[in-house]
Amino acid sequence: MAALATVGGSGLMNTAEGFLMMNGCSSDKSDHVQTVDRVMCIIDELQLDLRGLVVGTEAATGPFAWTAAIAAAAGATEVRIVARTNAYGTAPRAIEETLAAVTAVTAKKVVRVSSITDARKGDVVTNLGPLRPFDEAAVAGMRPGSALPLMWETWEWRSLELDLRACVKQRVLVLGTDESHPAVRTMSYVGMIPVKLLLGAGEPVTGQRIALVGAGRFVRHMAMALEGVGARVRQYDDPRDLGNWTPEAVVFADHESPDLLVGNGGRLEVADFSARIGRALVVHVSGFVDAQAIRTAGLRMVPDRIAQEAHRMSVTTGYIGIEPVLRLHAAGLAVGAALARAWQVTGAYDESLRLALQAPIAQNFSVAQWHTAGKTFHVPSQSPEIRDAHYNPPF
Repeated sequence: MAALATVGGSGLMNTAEGFLMMNGCSSDKSDHVQTVDRVMCIIDELQLDLRGLVVGTEAATGPFAWTAAIAAAAGATEVRIVARTNAYGTAPRAIEETLAAVTAVTAKKVVRVSSITDARKGDVVTNLGPLRPFDEAAVAGMRPGSALPLMWETWEWRSLELDLRACVKQRVLVLGTDESHPAVRTMSYVGMIPVKLLLGAGEPVTGQRIALVGAGRFVRHMAMALEGVGARVRQYDDPRDLGNWTPEAVVFADHESPDLLVGNGGRLEVADFSARIGRALVVHVSGFVDAQAIRTAGLRMVPDRIAQEAHRMSVTTGYIGIEPVLRLHAAGLAVGAALARAWQVTGAYDESLRLALQAPIAQNFSVAQWHTAGKTFHVPSQSPEIRDAHYNPPF
């Protein structure tokens, strides 16, 4: 019987060639060598095993260049990478950085530049930038039994990016990644983002009055991080609630609402918003706002590049450092491995999902989400919080 990917335990995988095994997880190394060390340690921590599996994923820049390297170091038979020019870099640069990262972790020639169609035919296919969207046509080209692990939690699912009904029809296995798992803790890193943005803008943070605008998971963790360094924080579910307090900074952190929060025709017009916050610095992490109009009104706003649609972050956890990206993407690959191994064992859709969900890092969709795909599926042994569409990470 094929083994499922598990979380926890010890022992660096042989397929990672024991790279830096003699050095353990120490941090007194150059940045590049230290990143390789972190990759190997995270693979070991997650017991990530991709031997015998073909992985389709992105070629990218910065911290995101290491996803293919993680897959290669975890023993993937082949890693097919797809590049696309975007705001963060050109496709050739993404390929260059990705191949450099792979070369740092293994001498095996397992990575090749691929077409998007070919990459989507892998055993494990990540839902990262160049491979999206996974609409009906894209999913129809995938193999039945292939794994599509989401590099985020299932409450973040948007039908325009992933056609869940098409996945069920094609028997493409989809689950989310539990970002509150101790080996990942993405939300803890998300909480640090406004602290770093404020400090980078020359703000002291400690002792400052900071208004957090938004509802949901991001806000709670940002409040904890800001209060942890001495900021005085008030949270507002809606920007229309601003005005009863004069903040020194306003942080937008809504990752759930599709509404225009500030802008022409939005919940709050820019002139009204400006009158309510005075000379406060505007910090944008997530939430749909008209950044150009806000800046035209004379308000300072960071970062320079603002996401101009709902459910998009202006800066991701990669802004904090490479560690949260390595952990999340390795965890997503672990979910993919669990799904792929489960299919090898059962050859059946529901049974594969149930078996893969035994891996603590895998996260189910809610009953309501499955219903949108015309499917009835739940795992009674899972906690009500995970089955609940409004799951809140427990830390």
